[in-house]
Amino acid sequence: MLKRHTDLVKKVRELQGEVEDLRRRLELIEALPKVTADGRDSTLFALPDHLRKSYLALLDLGAASASEVSAITHRARAVESSYLNQLILLGHLRKWRDGRIAMFALRSV
Repeated sequence: MLKRHTDLVKKVRELQGEVEDLRRRLELIEALPKVTADGRDSTLFALPDHLRKSYLALLDLGAASASEVSAITHRARAVESSYLNQLILLGHLRKWRDGRIAMFALRSV
């Protein structure tokens, strides 16, 4: 039983080392510039059409609420809010509150 425990502890340590290595590699990948070979921002190319429309609207507005973005995209505020929150989860936007209003902006802004 002691040998089995020792083997398990050894395997866990090996896995921890592999996870740490993967974390370091991911950090390096995320630090790479997000541009295509011809110098264009690749963020737009990676997004699905419905999220790209929201991203472009916010790019024009700078910082805006879901209502303000929906006025540009001609979609319902609730739908736009959902799309903007998806962009947050993908790491493209940041969000804060101005009183009761949720505000959104590009992460790089």
